[in-house]
Amino acid sequence: MQAVPTLLGKNVDAHVVLIGGIDPDYAEKIQSEIDENELKGRVHLLGQRADVGDWLHASDCVCLPSRKEVTPLSLLEAMAHGVPVVATRVGGVAECVRDGIDGLLVKKDSVEQLGDALLKLALQPDLRHRMGQAARQHVQAEFSPRICVNRILETYRNALHSGRSLVA
Repeated sequence: MQAVPTLLGKNVDAHVVLIGGIDPDYAEKIQSEIDENELKGRVHLLGQRADVGDWLHASDCVCLPSRKEVTPLSLLEAMAHGVPVVATRVGGVAECVRDGIDGLLVKKDSVEQLGDALLKLALQPDLRHRMGQAARQHVQAEFSPRICVNRILETYRNALHSGRSLVA
């Protein structure tokens, strides 16, 4: 949320929508950030929702400024809906998002880079559209259930035939 003032300073009508359960302690931190950055009315805490796909279709981008991640399913879900992403280059994020093709990757904890990336997408609707289309195609080609199941089965087959253990 610290990057939102960058957008507001460039006259971008930015809103942050947080969907999903939020730990009460973290909710307090979010409220402090809202107050500190004067974002009342611009940050919307929606809680658990059954209509996440509708919210994704209504979004210009999805932002995941994580400090740690494995393989973030939320990014893959956004990408599958044709939404470009801005995320930090941590964990498995770079295996999901191709920087500059279907999203923008930034350095962890860099509010400036995050704000610049969000601003870039906010000001370039054609870029958002191209990245969103590329994101959808990438997820279909690399992360569809059929592709993933086949890769898992192949890993098991290779391990069985080699006599190696699957556990390190």
